[in-house]
Amino acid sequence: MSTVSKPVNRKRKPKAKVVQQKQPAQAASEVDVWGVLSRRKSLIFASIPFSIVISLAYLLFVPPRFESHSKILLMRSDAATLATQSNSANELISQDLLATHMSLIQSSRIVAGALESNELTELPSLKAQVNGNSVVPYVVNNLYVTRGGSGSAKNSHTLTIAFRHSDPADCEKVVNAIVSEYQKFVSSQFQDVNKEAVNLIDKARTELEEEISKMAEEYQKFRMSSPLINSEGTGGNIHELHFQQLAAEIANIAMSIDETTGRLEIVKDGIDYHQKNGRPAIEKLTLIDEKNAVRLGVLVTVERGESRNASFMALQPERTAGAQTEYNLMLELRSKLKQAKRDYGANHPEVRDLELRLSEISGFLTERQAVLGVTDRNELTPDDVMNAYVSLLESDLLALKRRKADHEKQQIEAESESKKLISFELENQELQTKMSRHEALYDSVVTRLRNINMQSDATALIQEEIEKPVLGRKISPAPMIAAAIAMLSTLVLCGASIFVAEMTDKRVHSVKQLEEMYGSKVIGLLPDFQKDSRISEVMRETKKLKSPIAAEVITFHAAKDPVSESIRSIRTQLMFSMGDSKQILAVTSPNQGDGKTTVSSNLAVSLANAGKSVIVVDCDMRRPSVHTRFGLSTKVGLSELLEEKAEVADAIQTSAIDRLSFITAGHISENPSELLSSSRFRNLLELLRSKFEIIILDCPPVLPVSDPAIIAPLADGVLLVTYLDDQSGPKSQHCHRVLESINADLIGIVVNRASIKAEGYYESTAGYYGYQEQKY
Repeated sequence: MSTVSKPVNRKRKPKAKVVQQKQPAQAASEVDVWGVLSRRKSLIFASIPFSIVISLAYLLFVPPRFESHSKILLMRSDAATLATQSNSANELISQDLLATHMSLIQSSRIVAGALESNELTELPSLKAQVNGNSVVPYVVNNLYVTRGGSGSAKNSHTLTIAFRHSDPADCEKVVNAIVSEYQKFVSSQFQDVNKEAVNLIDKARTELEEEISKMAEEYQKFRMSSPLINSEGTGGNIHELHFQQLAAEIANIAMSIDETTGRLEIVKDGIDYHQKNGRPAIEKLTLIDEKNAVRLGVLVTVERGESRNASFMALQPERTAGAQTEYNLMLELRSKLKQAKRDYGANHPEVRDLELRLSEISGFLTERQAVLGVTDRNELTPDDVMNAYVSLLESDLLALKRRKADHEKQQIEAESESKKLISFELENQELQTKMSRHEALYDSVVTRLRNINMQSDATALIQEEIEKPVLGRKISPAPMIAAAIAMLSTLVLCGASIFVAEMTDKRVHSVKQLEEMYGSKVIGLLPDFQKDSRISEVMRETKKLKSPIAAEVITFHAAKDPVSESIRSIRTQLMFSMGDSKQILAVTSPNQGDGKTTVSSNLAVSLANAGKSVIVVDCDMRRPSVHTRFGLSTKVGLSELLEEKAEVADAIQTSAIDRLSFITAGHISENPSELLSSSRFRNLLELLRSKFEIIILDCPPVLPVSDPAIIAPLADGVLLVTYLDDQSGPKSQHCHRVLESINADLIGIVVNRASIKAEGYYESTAGYYGYQEQKY
């Protein structure tokens, strides 16, 4: 017989998934620098003594070293400057010269000569540094040459020669010897003029003079034989200009040919069209364009004339004068008439007006012909006019083609002459360039020879010692360097120790970090009941009363205690998050011992005190503990209900707290996961929904067993109770992955056993607004 009746089928709102604020990987990539430094301050303080010891060891055990230096001014002599006409470009050469002399001073040639000539190779302080080897490499390695000064004089042409050694007096001796040897070497190398170079340069000058003379003669002959007018060969190519003009004219003629050919084809096609369609002959005249109308009118007038009698000849001037005007007017009117018919139609007023005017002018011309004595046999027909028009166009086309052919022939001749002239110009430019190069080379040789002659009695460079070496000053060990070593070693030690500590630390250090891991808010912090002196005192007093309700249920025994106030704050936030539509709250934790049963028990009491009908179901059928908190029986519980061994009414137990009921876990089951995943458990939850406002499911921990993964999807919300220990980081990440994989609606996190000493947390009683005891 089934002990759990089927619930009424009610529509439930789909659970909203938690919107995660940040993924764990993103949270891990952000480093809270100040938080790290704050919790690792002990490592910082511990590294300071080690850094001080290192800096003291440097001051006490590093052998002392001294430095002596000399400063040399390096510049060109007046004669050399005058000869070379020093300018801004020469300043770059001066910088290269400084670099060359720096390398020269540090060379083994100068150092070895300085030590040998001054008998310094056997100095005891130097011999002690090389263990029987040559002292020259040691001196070179400890010799420092720098150029320029400091501040605004950083680009000055000065060289600073410094030697660092363990003996201050020997530092001065070595620097003096090197400066002396360097000055002697420079003087010996630049004092005499290279006579061989003078001879070679003078020979080159003579050869260049002869070559330039021969080139001048060849160029003169070329100019006499070439058609070039401008002596520079750049006066313009007249044949090229003629070629370009002919090309432009040919292009214009080609356009005229195309235009005339097109016009001729249009006229012929129009004549054929009028003949085939039987159109009036007079309409053919509309094919005549305005451009040729005048020319055709004159031509027709001349062809109409007769000279058979004196009376006709007497009237000929009048005929000739009026013929052009008459036919021009007729042709213009006919052209407008044809265009108007195409644009407006045959019945348009403007078309009729043009037809009337054309009729009047035709009548006038007929009367005028009679007066002038022109008979019908002398009158030209429209066909005669069109034939004359076609002949005129064909004549124009023939003339244009002949003109184009003539221009093309002239263009070929101009192109040939232009190419010949370009060849002369190129040859002229080549001869001029060759002569210019030889003349420039000749000027350079003469200038070089003049400079050498001017410098023959002067030293090219001035090397003046402007600061002589003194007894070496101590440069190490220096207090500033010791301080820098102390600071650097402190940073290195702190950085290394903090890095190692952070890499090995698996603890969650802040509320923000925990929230980012789970993607949910921390809604409460509870202290450690065993370590908090005030709560321990309350629990001891409670145990003396021998109440069936355990002392850990602070909300029952000490409702005014700050911890109870914290529980009420958690209750308020949960009720706000769940709203009216959510009833089932699953309470779980990552691991055993995190305090989830203590939190669920206190939360249940607080909800009941707020007027809610609450039932707590102990779903931990492996290690149940709800019954120990409230002194309940485990004879009939959840196991018996799911195994159909008892009725729901028999399993529900009441307590001393109004509106608070319980279903204990019952007997320890061998297959709790199978029972929780059955339909009987879901039916039980739906039945409890109809009887209670809030159902709290006290679940097993998430990580050890799979039971919470079965229960959480059936709940309207999940409350996670966690304890932050040394393994809280990996533990939280693993727990988050499990909850995320089952789409659990995590509505809040409660941190249990939080201490004021824990970084990032604050004691839950801080700033507590307590109750004032009233006296009656």
